[in-house]
Amino acid sequence: MLKKLGQYYALTFYKIFSRFGHRPAAVNIFDQIAKANNILLCLPENLNGSQMELLTLDKFKEIFPNAKISLVYNAASSIDTKLLTKYNVIQYNPLEMSTFGLLPKPVKEIIIKSSFDIAIDLSIAFCFINTSIIWESKACLRIGFNHPLRDELYNFLIRVNPEETRENSYQSLFRYLGATRNVR
Repeated sequence: MLKKLGQYYALTFYKIFSRFGHRPAAVNIFDQIAKANNILLCLPENLNGSQMELLTLDKFKEIFPNAKISLVYNAASSIDTKLLTKYNVIQYNPLEMSTFGLLPKPVKEIIIKSSFDIAIDLSIAFCFINTSIIWESKACLRIGFNHPLRDELYNFLIRVNPEETRENSYQSLFRYLGATRNVR
C-alpha cells in the first residue's frame, strides 16, 4: 500500500516538475542522437538471461559506436554478467528499495552524477522504477515506448501496437534511432 502511494506521489511530482521545472522544452533529436557520448539503457525489470534484450544490446553499440553505454537492471534478474562486459553496469537490489518503492540512495546518486545525454527505457509495459531512473538521469533525450503513465515524462516515444512482439517493438526502436542518426 505504501509502495503504491509513494510511487503515485513520485509520478505526480515528476509530472509537475516536468511542466514547471527547468527542463528544455524542445530538443533537437537529430543533434542529440548525433552528439551522444553517454547513454543509459534501463533493462526491463523482470529479465532473464534467455530473453532477447541481451541479444539486441549490441545493436546499440552499432547505432552509437563511440558512446559509453551504461545498463541499469534489477540485481535479482538472472542475467549472465559475462554478456555485459562491454557496458558500464549499474544494479539495483529490489530489497534495498525504500518503503515507497523508490531507488536506493547510492544507486540514485550514481545515476544523477553520470550526466547522460540519452536515457532509454527498454520496458514496453509501464515499469515505475525504470520511469524513475529515466527521470532521475536528467538526460536531455528520454526515450521509451508509449504508455499513459510515462508519456509526459519522456520526450521521444515509440508508439507500438500493444499486441506486437517484444522483438518487433525493439526493431521499431532501432529503426527510429538508426534513421535519426543517419540523417546528419
